[in-house]
Amino acid sequence: EAPSAATGAPRFGGHDDDDTLRLHEQIVAFARRAGSDAADAVRREACRARVESCVRRVFPSARLACFGSGASGLALREADIDLVVLGVGPECSTLGGGFNKSDRTELVSILRKIERQLRRERVVARAQGIYTAKVPIVKAHTTGDDATGFALDLTVGATNGLKAVDWIKARVEEFPELRPLVLVLKKLLKTHSLDDASTGGCGGYLLVSLAVAHLRMRGASGGARENVSGGKKVAVLPPPPKVDLGVVVTSFLRRFGGDGFDYARSAVAANRSSGLARAAELVVTPGPYGKRPFILCEDPQEVGRNITASAYRFKEVRALFRAAAE
Repeated sequence: EAPSAATGAPRFGGHDDDDTLRLHEQIVAFARRAGSDAADAVRREACRARVESCVRRVFPSARLACFGSGASGLALREADIDLVVLGVGPECSTLGGGFNKSDRTELVSILRKIERQLRRERVVARAQGIYTAKVPIVKAHTTGDDATGFALDLTVGATNGLKAVDWIKARVEEFPELRPLVLVLKKLLKTHSLDDASTGGCGGYLLVSLAVAHLRMRGASGGARENVSGGKKVAVLPPPPKVDLGVVVTSFLRRFGGDGFDYARSAVAANRSSGLARAAELVVTPGPYGKRPFILCEDPQEVGRNITASAYRFKEVRALFRAAAE
């Protein structure tokens, strides 16, 4: 049964036949079951607070903020926690992120001290610093209060991640079908170990950009608008859309897994009304994985900036989408 208005979830409908109805209902049920819920949010906040307490023993002025899918509402229940340390060291000066060589050296020193403190207090069971990345990061696994704990990605000064959360939240409000679409795709990628940007897969920011662009390209039902009340602009939500989630998911898989997207000439552009840009409009610099990534995607926060330099396994991602669509 589709969620009712009383649950606060969007009402989906508009099915053509029994097959798509069943698929739609399966997706709705999956999004309910697999997405982060209130209990998961409590555990995530407890983890954030514990890590922050530990970090403050080394850097008393530090504060920790969540970003990524856990902050935007698009997390699977088992998803990593993305944390950024603020109030210590340099912060990125551009929306697209990244640091110069001098800043990275300072950030690596800070992260090494934090990593040692997390180990010393046994907040994490294991940790690995990835210090040569454009944005240095510590990937760790917390001991937690249960048998599993949380996988943790910790950065310093990367404020662009917080700005990205605001953009994603606005898109979730604009497109009610975005959350179930992204959750299904995240599970698919995670099952095949293609969900991690640090190992060449399709990370969360890229995936959300693909999903939003797809919804724009197919003329989806987004339509949050503004009205004026008492001299102030207030958000007015549109009537619940009639959307077949089975069609939304399968059309995405066919677009990016089949021949529905011209990888050679086009770029994904989620912040443009068409969802597309010409590949030539993006600034693409040669990287360690070749002169040009297989897929190009414009950063929703910075016009003309490509965000796929590290997505060197996207051909595998495309093959997975193709197989899933068949």
